[in-house]
Amino acid sequence: MKREEEKLRRLFKEWGKNQQPSISFESIWQKTKRKQAIQAVSYRIALVTAVLLAILIIQPQQLFMKEQINTATSGQKEIIMKGSVIGLSTKIVIRGQSNLPEGAVIQAVLSEDAEGKIVVLKETVKVDKRGDFTFVLQRPVIERDYVLSVAFLPELQPQSIQQIYGERGEQIEQGDATFTYGKDGMTYRGLKLYDWILGIKGTTAGQDTFLSSQLRDYPKN
Repeated sequence: MKREEEKLRRLFKEWGKNQQPSISFESIWQKTKRKQAIQAVSYRIALVTAVLLAILIIQPQQLFMKEQINTATSGQKEIIMKGSVIGLSTKIVIRGQSNLPEGAVIQAVLSEDAEGKIVVLKETVKVDKRGDFTFVLQRPVIERDYVLSVAFLPELQPQSIQQIYGERGEQIEQGDATFTYGKDGMTYRGLKLYDWILGIKGTTAGQDTFLSSQLRDYPKN
């Protein structure tokens, strides 16, 4: 009986020695896993917080930029301009209508080329209180064809008109007849209409045509 008790005591003692390191290792492993889990959760929380902050910062900036664009374009003014061209034997008559205020300056140019580089005649008139204007141009050479351009250019305008459309035409609303050009290192926006001025050749009758936003193909007949 005593021998059996002694054997049991030794077995429990040996079992205790073997189990103690296992319990200690398991405890350390659990602590490590718990720490890793806490770190993972903390990382996810930090990531979500960063995304939310980015949204809160970027969205107001986008709204502010949109408001700036709307503010910049809301003040722009549309210019409506049209006209007819009557070609007589020695003169060219241009009658135009527009929504421009009284005193706005319109320029007419006759060129020998479509690019407007070889200018032979240049005149200006002012718009009346109804927005109408009239040119009576002398033909330089009766038999020769010319390219006519009729334009609203911001640098030619009096201060009262520039206050409406901008010193460089920046408040002119974009349209079919608007164009940009450089002058003294600055960019301007204006409005221009075109037509062919047909030479009087032999028994050719005078013309009765209309200004357009693009120069039409040269008429064959």
